Amino acid sequence: MCRYLGRKKPEGIPDEETLLAFRFSQATRTFASGHAPDVKAAAATMARCGIEEIITFAKGHDGFAYYPSAVGTVHPRMKGDAFGDFTKACKKKDIRVLAYVSFGIDGEAGRKHPDWVQVGIDGAQMNDDWFISVCPFTPYLDELMLPQLGEILAWYPVDGFFFDTMGAMGICYCAWCEKDFAQSMAGRFPVTNTMMPGVSMERSAAVAR
Repeated sequence: MCRYLGRKKPEGIPDEETLLAFRFSQATRTFASGHAPDVKAAAATMARCGIEEIITFAKGHDGFAYYPSAVGTVHPRMKGDAFGDFTKACKKKDIRVLAYVSFGIDGEAGRKHPDWVQVGIDGAQMNDDWFISVCPFTPYLDELMLPQLGEILAWYPVDGFFFDTMGAMGICYCAWCEKDFAQSMAGRFPVTNTMMPGVSMERSAAVAR
């Protein structure tokens, strides 16, 4: 995704904000459109069009990293460093880069660590395509998410992050949350809002923590 930040648009570009989306097919395990994109030409074209900032994938909903992560799961069909090459090419054209990171959904993390998966009243939030909601109160945060953010900051000249799927994190009854709640409140996690009348169950749990 790209946007203008006040730079004068070239002639012929609409006055309204222009957004470009770099998206990946949900069939990312089997689909590949090529392994040698011309990132320099792409960056040059965007600069010529007046684009000042982009959001580009570092980690998607499926959990695959688009850079050679040492702690995450690298996309099995990626060759080289898709995120890194594109980021560096854009920076050379003075285009700001925000790293897109799927925070609340990580299919590979859920597949490899079932105990990190969010658990609702009806059970774990699993599905066939591995777009799985994970719980930030499990080791997911310290063992995967924060180390991946550290890699990106250490290895690439990014200007910030775009955290997606934050809304995927709801009330959770996983073993970690149950234990945390029991230690904090000396009781079982309520299924209904009995803690704070007039306040949502999600807000009650957040306040309790």
